[in-house]
Amino acid sequence: MNNTYGIVRPSTLDIDKDVEIWYNYRTDRTANDTSDSNFIKVDDVVSMLSCSETSINGVNKTLNGMFNLSLPVSIFGKTGIYTIYIRPKEINATIYDVGALAAYPDVRGIVLNMNSITEDRALFGSDNLTGYRYYHESQLTTASTIVSLQKMGFSIAVISEILNCESDPEKLEEFFTKQKIIINENYQNSLRQLQLLETSLNQMRKDEYKMKYSVILKELPNMKVASLRQIIPSYEDEAVLWHQIMPILTNKKVSYPNPCYSLAIFHDKEHKENNVDVEIQIAVDRDYSNEGDIIFKERPEVLVASVTFKGHYNQIHLVNEAVAHWASNNNYIFDGPMFNIYHISPATENNPDNWVTECCFPVRER
Repeated sequence: MNNTYGIVRPSTLDIDKDVEIWYNYRTDRTANDTSDSNFIKVDDVVSMLSCSETSINGVNKTLNGMFNLSLPVSIFGKTGIYTIYIRPKEINATIYDVGALAAYPDVRGIVLNMNSITEDRALFGSDNLTGYRYYHESQLTTASTIVSLQKMGFSIAVISEILNCESDPEKLEEFFTKQKIIINENYQNSLRQLQLLETSLNQMRKDEYKMKYSVILKELPNMKVASLRQIIPSYEDEAVLWHQIMPILTNKKVSYPNPCYSLAIFHDKEHKENNVDVEIQIAVDRDYSNEGDIIFKERPEVLVASVTFKGHYNQIHLVNEAVAHWASNNNYIFDGPMFNIYHISPATENNPDNWVTECCFPVRER
């Protein structure tokens, strides 16, 4: 038996309340006494069925979903053939007044005549096993309220709190105000998503960039970094900075987080052919002492328009065009120096075709 019928979570089986055991006895295989009417119900299920246990590090543990079946001699003491039927307990009930829910079209379910249930009535209660809830007829208005609150986006947990403070107008207003703020934020996010979709559609219709340089808006988290900033002859000389910083970080036995961002920031406000201001950064796991031009600091969280591309760096001017076009169409302006994150770089891959670079442009809404 495997007690996993719950659709919300695996069930917690109560053997006494949830299981029935029936048996049939025949003297031999040729006997005809096999009809359901001749099955006998076992009254003491607990005496026959018990949870399996094991010992882990000297501590007894219950093996959920596994059970031991015992056959007491008092019942199964005769020589012959026994057919044993183990099943979930069935409770017979009469469906009553189906039209009672017509006044509550948002409430889906059936109406039972509880007077027709003579035993185990306590099992008819709301739980978190199957996701179904049980209501007395006097609670139908409550059920309708719950459905209305769900349509407003409230979670079941919050709805429970709301129902407990129905007589407190100030508390109710607090719940509804918070939910209004949440829905408005989601609405604004949806508007931004629609705008991004519209821009992408327009670009595809014009065959611009052919989605090769797709721009996404994202937030990069704050992180601790080791930094080295210098004026170098040209952008192609960036490797000089990496050759300076890496041996020192190795000597300091610096540890790196996962993922470990390696990036280069270009501080000049416009493209330059020589004497460029470049800062390289690599994420580290904690604070370290500065050494020479190498500074350890915390990089703040930043909102960026990001494009990830594969291949040689000679594509960056096309990326710049794509991002400028995106910013203009989506009402964003640039808000800081652009930088590259090197996911696969010459440090680990010699073939330029396999390089993966993410160009990031800090932005804010216009």
